[in-house]
Amino acid sequence: MTLLSPRRLRSVNVPLALVLALVLAVSLAWWARGRGLKTRAAHLFGGEPAKAPLAPVALEIKPGDGEGDVRPDITIEARIKWPGTAVDQQTLLAGNIALFQTSDRSPVPVTLSKRSGGKYIVVKPTTRLAGNTRYTLSVNNRVKDVTGKPIANHSSTFTTGTLAEPSLRFEQVALPTATGTGFTAVVMGPDQKLYAGADDGRIFRFEIGADGMLAAPQLLPALQRGGKVPRLLTGFCFDPSSTPGKLIVWASHGHYGFDSPPDFSGIISRLSGRDLEVVEDVVVGLPRSVKDHVNNQPVIGPDGALYWPQPSNSAYGAPDEIWGNRPERGLTATILRLDLTKVTPGKPIDAKTKDGGGNYDPFAPGAPVTIYAYGVRLAYDLLWASNGQLYAPVNGSSAGGNTPSGGTAAPLRDIKFAEDDWFFRIVPGKYYGHPNPLHGYFVLNGGNPTSGYDVGEFPEYPVGTKPDPRWQPPAHNFGQHISPNGIIEYRGGAFGGKLKGMLMVCRYNGGSDIIGLKLDPEGNVGSTIVGIEGFTGLASPLDLVEDTRSGNIYISEYGAQKLTLLRPARANPRMADSR
Repeated sequence: MTLLSPRRLRSVNVPLALVLALVLAVSLAWWARGRGLKTRAAHLFGGEPAKAPLAPVALEIKPGDGEGDVRPDITIEARIKWPGTAVDQQTLLAGNIALFQTSDRSPVPVTLSKRSGGKYIVVKPTTRLAGNTRYTLSVNNRVKDVTGKPIANHSSTFTTGTLAEPSLRFEQVALPTATGTGFTAVVMGPDQKLYAGADDGRIFRFEIGADGMLAAPQLLPALQRGGKVPRLLTGFCFDPSSTPGKLIVWASHGHYGFDSPPDFSGIISRLSGRDLEVVEDVVVGLPRSVKDHVNNQPVIGPDGALYWPQPSNSAYGAPDEIWGNRPERGLTATILRLDLTKVTPGKPIDAKTKDGGGNYDPFAPGAPVTIYAYGVRLAYDLLWASNGQLYAPVNGSSAGGNTPSGGTAAPLRDIKFAEDDWFFRIVPGKYYGHPNPLHGYFVLNGGNPTSGYDVGEFPEYPVGTKPDPRWQPPAHNFGQHISPNGIIEYRGGAFGGKLKGMLMVCRYNGGSDIIGLKLDPEGNVGSTIVGIEGFTGLASPLDLVEDTRSGNIYISEYGAQKLTLLRPARANPRMADSR
C-alpha cells in the first residue's frame, strides 16, 4: 500500500475531516496487523517513537550466592550475561567492586581484571581468605560495558571452608578395568573385594591388587532378572552376617528409566549366593517420582535394621508441572526403616500405601517398614558414623515448585528461590523441612519467623511463619546446586591419622570434588576441609568407599562413566593421574 504524505494531501483540495479520517483508518488498519497506533503515527508524520532504556547488563557470579565450603584461595569470576559486549577496563575500580567479610564489613584487598575479551570480570583476593568465614561481593552500576551500558547492581555472599594442609595428598589413579559404565554404588565386600553397582542393575566384582589396582571384573547380572531386564540400581550393602563364602546383599532399585516411570515401582531385594545369583524381592510397591527420585542407598543400622532414603515426588511438597504433578505419597520424603526380623522369604512386603490404592500402613502396630524420620527431600546416601549418629547429605530443590497449604502455612506457588543443599543429623521422629500433607507437615524448612535472618528461612513466606515444632535445623549448609551424594567416614591411619573420623562427601555439581566434614564432640559439624589434593577436578563424583586396609578410596566419577582410585600419596610424589 502506498500512502500519501501530509504535504501531498495539502496540495490537493481535500477536506480536513477526510484527511483525518483517512489517517485514522490507515492507523487502525496498521494497529490491527499488530502495530500500535502511536508507532504508526510516528511513521506517518516523521520521527521515531521513544525507545525504552536498555536493561542493565546482568552478571553471573561464581561462587554463587549462598554457596558454602568455598576454597579460601578462590578467584571470583563474573560472566557478563549480555551477547556481543565486554566490560570497560576503565570502570574496574576498587570503589565499584568490593569484597568484604559479611559480619563486620572488613574489606578484602583484591586485584581486578578481565579475560576472554572482557566477557569475564576476574576478582582475585591478594591474600588467602579466612576459613569457615562468610564473605560478600558487591558490584555497583558504575561498572560499565564498552558501549556505556551499566552493569546491574549485584550483591552475593559465600562461605569458605578450611583449606587442607599440603601434607594431605592423594594420587588420582586411573583404573583401566573400570570404565565405560555408569557406576552408582561402590562397596567393599566381606571377601575384601570391591563391588560396584551400575545404573542398569549389573554388579561388578573386582579383585584388588597390593597397589590398589583392580583386576578385570566378574559380572554379576542376576538383579537384571536373569540378565534380560535392566533395573535402576541406586545402591546396596552387605548384611553383617555375610562371609566370603556366604554373601548376602540388600539392594535398592527401581524401574529403569527417567521418563514418567510408573509410581510405586521401587523395590528392596535380597541377593545371596557365591555370585549373588539368588534374588528375592523383600519390599515392593515403594513410591517413585516421574524422574530420578527413587528409593536410594540402604545401610544397616547399629540395631540390625535396614535404613534407606525414600525421596520426594515433588519440588517443594505440593504437585507441580516440573515433577509431572505427581503428589507426595505416604512414604515419600522420609528415611525408612525395615525390621529384618519381620522379613519372610518368598513373601515380599507390599508397601503401596492407601493414598495410592494400596493397603500398607506404616503406623500399624508391628508394621515391618516404618518411617524413621520425616521431610528428607532427597538423600542419596546415609551414614551411621562411629559416634552412633545417623547422617544424611540432602539435595534441595531448584526454583519453580509449590508448597501445600495447611495448619498455619500459606501455600506458595511457582517459588522463585532455589533451596539450599543440607547436611542433617537424623534424629528419629523429627522433621527435616520437606512438606508432605499426608504426614501433617506443611511448612517448608524454617518458615520465615522474623524480619531478620533465621536459620533455614524461606523468604517467600510472610514474616511470622513459624517452622514446624518438630523441624530440625541443618547441621551444615552446603549452599545451592551442590548435589551432595555419597558419604563415608574415613577410618584409615594415613597421614598419621589426621583424616581418621572425618566425614567425606561427594559434591556432584558444585565443586565436583570431595569435601571433608570435621565433627565436634557433640556430633555437629565443627568445620569443613576443602581442596585436599587429589580430591578435586573429579567428573561428577557420585559415590565412594574406603578400603580400610590401605586407606585407599574408590570413587565413582559418574560424569566420566568410570571408577577412579584415590591413593594416599607418599612424601613429595608426582601425581599419578594418567587420565
